[in-house]
Amino acid sequence: MAVKGIRKGMGKPADRRGPKLVSFSDFGTLLGVIVFLPLAWVLPRRWWPSLGTVVSPFIGFFESSGGEALSARLARYLGERVPASDLPHIAARARAGFLEEFLGILRGLRPWRATPRCALTGAEHLQAALDAGKGAVLWIDEFHFYSLASKVALAQSGFMTVHLSHPTHGFSKTRFGMTVLNPIKIGVENRWLKDRVMMSFDGATGALRSLQRHLRAGDIVSVTAGADAAAPIELPFLGGRIRLATGAPELAHLAKAPLLPVHTVYLDDGTFEVTIEPPIEAGRDGGRAAYAEAASGEYAERLAPIVVKHPHQWRGWFRI
Repeated sequence: MAVKGIRKGMGKPADRRGPKLVSFSDFGTLLGVIVFLPLAWVLPRRWWPSLGTVVSPFIGFFESSGGEALSARLARYLGERVPASDLPHIAARARAGFLEEFLGILRGLRPWRATPRCALTGAEHLQAALDAGKGAVLWIDEFHFYSLASKVALAQSGFMTVHLSHPTHGFSKTRFGMTVLNPIKIGVENRWLKDRVMMSFDGATGALRSLQRHLRAGDIVSVTAGADAAAPIELPFLGGRIRLATGAPELAHLAKAPLLPVHTVYLDDGTFEVTIEPPIEAGRDGGRAAYAEAASGEYAERLAPIVVKHPHQWRGWFRI
C-alpha cells in the first residue's frame, strides 16, 4: 500500500564554525568508560537489563523530543496496541538500552574478546540480491544494539559490508569526542566491516559516489535509517509521524541495486536476532524521488509491527 510522505525542511543549517571543542557530556562519557569498563568485562550480559533499569532515571536527558516526555510519546504512538500499565516499564527499558549498548561496546575492548551471540535470518534475500550482480543496499533501523550486532551477524555469515557513517558516529559530536571517544566504538565495529565510508560536514556527495563505486563492484552497502538530512520525508507511523532520510533508497535507485530493510532485536535467550527482509520494490519503476517516497512508506509500514512487538528496544522514540 502506498503511503504519501511530506518533504520537510527539517535539517539544521551547517554550523560554519565547525564542531565544538569539547562538551560537558564528553566528560560524562569518559567517566562512564572508567566506571563501566570493568563491569562490562565481568558482569554477565543477562544482568545488564537490571543494571540499566536501575540507572535509567539518570538517562533522562535522552528523553525529551520536541518538549514531549517519553511516556506521553509512547502513549500517543502505541495507543491501545500496548496496555497502558506497561508503558512505564517500556520507557524505563528504552532509556536503559543506551547503557546496555554502551556496555556491549566496552565488552568488545576486553583482551579476551567476547563475540555477541547473533543469529541472521533472511540471508537468502541478501544472497539473491547479490546474485543479480548490482550489489545490495541494507537499510538498517535504529534498534538498541543494531550498530554492532548487525555487523557481527552479517560478517559471521560471510557478508562483509561497507557502512556509511556520519563523522559524529559514536559517543560525541565535539572535536575532542571525535578524536578520543568515538574511535572506541568505531574500532570495535570496524572488526566486522569490509570498509567504512565517512560523510563530511560539507555534505554526503563524495561519500555517496564512493558507495556507488562499491555497489558497481558488487559490494554490500549498509545505511542507518535515521532522519539526518536536509529534507527528510515525513510519514504516518503508528499513532503519529516518523521522519526518514531518503539517502538509502535514492542510492539504491541510482545504482539499480536492491534495497533490503534490516532489523535487530535482542531475544530473551540472549541472542541478537538480525533479520534481513525481502527487497522493497514499491515505486521502483518511477524516478528517484518517487521511489524514495514509495520505499520510505513501505519501510515505515514494515517497521511498525516490529516496534510494537519490541517497543523498549527502538531508539526511534528519542528522535520522532
